[in-house]
Amino acid sequence: MSQGIDVYLAELRRLLANADPAVIQDAVADAEEHLRNALAQALESQPGLAEDQLLPSILEEYGSP
Repeated sequence: MSQGIDVYLAELRRLLANADPAVIQDAVADAEEHLRNALAQALESQPGLAEDQLLPSILEEYGSP
């Protein structure tokens, strides 16, 4: 799937490394679901654009890990 999302999730895991494992799992799962859904919607609404063109604005809107 999207390498950009995978990088984002890896950074989120790194930043939460000292948190409770359940918190990490929930945060990563929620972030992944949101980002992948937002990307799918963007790809559907703007079929002429590639994933790598759409993802930066999605990640910016979602915020830093």
